[in-house]
Amino acid sequence: MILEQLFKKNNIKISHNTIYKILKQERYIVDCDNKRKQRNYVRYERTYSNELWHMDWSLVNGTNLLVIIDDASRFIVGWGLFNEATTENTIVVTEKAIDVFGKPEAILTDRGCQFYYNFMDKKGTTKFQENLKNKGIAFTNE
Repeated sequence: MILEQLFKKNNIKISHNTIYKILKQERYIVDCDNKRKQRNYVRYERTYSNELWHMDWSLVNGTNLLVIIDDASRFIVGWGLFNEATTENTIVVTEKAIDVFGKPEAILTDRGCQFYYNFMDKKGTTKFQENLKNKGIAFTNE
């Protein structure tokens, strides 16, 4: 907001970090004791391709984008643009990726409704999870 106003009214370009430093210096910002500490984890830790795929939906310019990334190589093994982020569309992209690159040992997702639960009872398994189970692919969201 501050950044936009400075540029709009005075044509001044300044970084977020500089604004933060100034606000902190002038005591408009107080450090919070409960500030989250950075996690210590290794992101891409698999040794071989197709050990683990990461999947996630994003909204890009009003269109839903699903991307599947191989953990070891960081290669995009599948993607799709859709009007809706649905379980069915997730299965379509997954099937195409498996056809081209073979099936992974496991797939990691967030807890998005396309992957994680049924809308009706918010528990149980989705069509996506059933599809992975039938193919012998492990599913994880952690």
